[in-house]
Amino acid sequence: MKDLYSLLFFVFSLAMVQAQIVTIPDVNIKHILTTDNCVDLDNDGVGDADADTNNDGEIQESEAQAVEHLILSTATQSMRVILDITGLDAFVNLKSFSSAGVSFSEQQNVGGNFQYVGVETLDFTSFSNLERIIISDEYSSVLSHVNVSGLTNLTDFTGFWIRPEISFEEFQIPVNINFQGCTSLVYLDMANSLFDIDFCQIPSLETLLCWELYHSNADLDLNCLINLRTLDVNSNILNSLFLKNGSVLESFTSFSTSGNLLCLDNSQEELASIGTLVDSFDYVTTTCEVALGENTVSGLIEANPNIDTNAPCISNPLPGPILYDFVQNNATVLSILSNNTTNYEIPLGQGDYQVVPSPVFSDGYEVVPEQFDVSFASNSGEVFEQDICMKPRAELDDGIEIKFFPDYYAPLFYRFDGHIVLKNTNAVSYTAQLKLSFDANYSIFIDSGEFPDSDNNGVVIWNNISISPGGTFSTTFRIGYNTETDSNYPVVAGDQLVYELFVSDLGNRDVAGGIPSFVLTETINAQNQVLSIDEVEPEIATSSIVIYPIPSKNIINIENSEAINTISIFAINGQLIKKLDFKQDNSEWLQMDISNFDKGVYLLTIQTDTGTFNEKIIKN
Repeated sequence: MKDLYSLLFFVFSLAMVQAQIVTIPDVNIKHILTTDNCVDLDNDGVGDADADTNNDGEIQESEAQAVEHLILSTATQSMRVILDITGLDAFVNLKSFSSAGVSFSEQQNVGGNFQYVGVETLDFTSFSNLERIIISDEYSSVLSHVNVSGLTNLTDFTGFWIRPEISFEEFQIPVNINFQGCTSLVYLDMANSLFDIDFCQIPSLETLLCWELYHSNADLDLNCLINLRTLDVNSNILNSLFLKNGSVLESFTSFSTSGNLLCLDNSQEELASIGTLVDSFDYVTTTCEVALGENTVSGLIEANPNIDTNAPCISNPLPGPILYDFVQNNATVLSILSNNTTNYEIPLGQGDYQVVPSPVFSDGYEVVPEQFDVSFASNSGEVFEQDICMKPRAELDDGIEIKFFPDYYAPLFYRFDGHIVLKNTNAVSYTAQLKLSFDANYSIFIDSGEFPDSDNNGVVIWNNISISPGGTFSTTFRIGYNTETDSNYPVVAGDQLVYELFVSDLGNRDVAGGIPSFVLTETINAQNQVLSIDEVEPEIATSSIVIYPIPSKNIINIENSEAINTISIFAINGQLIKKLDFKQDNSEWLQMDISNFDKGVYLLTIQTDTGTFNEKIIKN
């Protein structure tokens, strides 16, 4: 009887052991788990031991449950293909998983035809402790889904080089990745892969690496990534890239990347962070919500770079973008910045639009026509053509037509060359003083065709200019500006440099002051301004507002003879520093505290019912 009990106990124990053995039908994955260093004991990314701790050639459930960091990798070439992942679900306590050394598919002869067979879905949903996943070098059309939904501890996901073996794009099917519920994910590497991802599932993402995606004309909609800080989109041809997410990138690379449509936040910080990417897209907008349609608005972009405003337009020799605003019911519904220089072609949906084109780099130019109407009855591929022409902008002051414009539409080589043209439309001769004024901290007068009478600290003067009735005075000029590495007053992309031109009748006007006859604003690499274009309103007489002391350490006093609506202070690069709104009458005296401002030059803008007053202030 004792022997019978012993036999029964042995059979029961053997059955218990057998019940604890994990069923792993794939011989290659079983070989890796029982033979190779697949367990990373110290979480340094390198395998230290196999999972078969009792060396019986099997994986018990307790052995699988003891593994926290699993690396499927083998030095045996013939063992690198895993076609069945049954048994991996026993490793329920995994914190990290890597399959960087294996593949989940291979080509086999099926019915006389070679085709890929293998794992279609990688489901990680049972590994609730997973923090990091690495899948790489999967080159087939078998894997179609990766499910990591509900993994609230997952912080890092790398899917590198996951792409179909088919070279024809129309037959390529992206791998769908379900990130629903991955609330802790901050790092995603999808470089050189072909994925279908809803980024709105992972708004927590901070770092996204998607260089050299395995298909051209990809659409990347990152508008939901409100926490994105690092983005790498190197070596891509994108159909669209949407970055209107409210975040500001701290690290961004886009070498050798171009595309059709780029949508951004209307933010100077973001524009500065993405650098020259704006140059590489055909169209840039901040209104991604407007669905671009199947219709097209197109035409030639020509120019009249001549002194004579009435000269005909010719093929455009001027580089630089043009901004197109599409208006419906007095509201701008779409703004597109086009980097094309000889023609434009903008997709548009059904509806009636008023199109308002405007230059971006320099307001020394204007676009003709100033606006035009477009109407599309349907969204069925209609085409509307309208050629436009850029020409120097003209202002009329005391009978003198003034043009003040750069030869190069975009400032180049830390300088710009240009023309000043004065035409006398009066019936009598005009004797004038011409004064050019600018901030000498940022710009320097280099030379001009007509030698000036004086050039001192940002003020250049030509005296006793005599212009007969119908006659013209013109001179070329060259102005340099600081580089972005200047130690005191750097000029960086997006900065706006302002040049004021005063034309004064020596007999009738005060040549030492007054309102500028022409204000020219040059935007350095204006793509980085993108769509932040403000309308210029007429300035009010300077005598109605007095600002003192300048410079100041603490308080700026403002004496005014009419009610002020708003006061705004801008940094020299155009960034709004402070804004005050006034609802009550304040027509005598105001104070503004600037004690917490950094030392430097600022632009103070005062808005009243009759216009706008601008004044530079200096914080000591």
